Amino acid sequence: MLQAVQPLKSGDTVAIVAPCGLNESAQAEVAARTASEMHLVPVVFPSCRKRPIQATFEDTARADDLNHAFFDAGIRAIWAIGCNESAFRLMQKLRFRTAAMHPKLFCGPISASPLHMAYNSLSGLTTIQTPDLGKIAWSEMELHTKTLLSDMLFGTEWPDPLCSQEQAMTTLAKGVCEGELIGGTLESVCATLGTPYEIKAKDCILMLDSLEDSPERVNRMLVQLKHAGKFEDCSGVLLGKFARCSSAAVSFAQDLILDEGKPVLFGASLGPDAPCLSVPLGKAVHMDASSRVLKILSSRVSN
Repeated sequence: MLQAVQPLKSGDTVAIVAPCGLNESAQAEVAARTASEMHLVPVVFPSCRKRPIQATFEDTARADDLNHAFFDAGIRAIWAIGCNESAFRLMQKLRFRTAAMHPKLFCGPISASPLHMAYNSLSGLTTIQTPDLGKIAWSEMELHTKTLLSDMLFGTEWPDPLCSQEQAMTTLAKGVCEGELIGGTLESVCATLGTPYEIKAKDCILMLDSLEDSPERVNRMLVQLKHAGKFEDCSGVLLGKFARCSSAAVSFAQDLILDEGKPVLFGASLGPDAPCLSVPLGKAVHMDASSRVLKILSSRVSN
């Protein structure tokens, strides 16, 4: 069981970091404005003034923002914005033991999957996959998105499902399962295989999505996960929309996952575009693929 993190309260300080740099500095302003509208105090870290990664020597400075944010006792949460797969470059420079000793909320979009998986596996922390808070302002979020994000940050009980029938998910394999929710982009999960950051899918619900537009690449990555035993190990599979090749992804999932006899849901709004669910990575969830419902099992952490 991963370590649950204390929720926020009004007036807490949030670090806004850009581990992969930002194409537009306005993204940091959007995230800071959202924090303020949620009655939090934003602190924009230096990485938000950097352009996307160009040179190796910059990796240390980008990683230092994350390390300092975890170490700083005045920071209660960390929002990562503008992430991409180049976050893998930072892994050997991140201080996971420091993060474990100074637990706090780490939030980032599905494009921050490398960081989510690393802090889950090496720091033992639960994290929150959110919309990219540098790209969608609070005023632009749908009500369900706002509610989930606010509930997860402030530790409110979750009376309603994270995903429900109304969100047009498809049951690929019926059944009910429970387990810690883990995963991220298909690309990131495959890239961790054979590394210290490899996800441990045993008895977990494996969450996957991708914006890959090549069916051949999606097929190859799903085959790789099957050969690695991830579908055999997990208790169920939650698939996103695979927006650029959804029909092919459904076909491949039916070919490669259904013979494992696990519940499988397809079409969850996992991102990166709005509307996007906020989901708790590392928390225990209940998935009813027959009724197309996903609920959090664990109770909130008290302040």
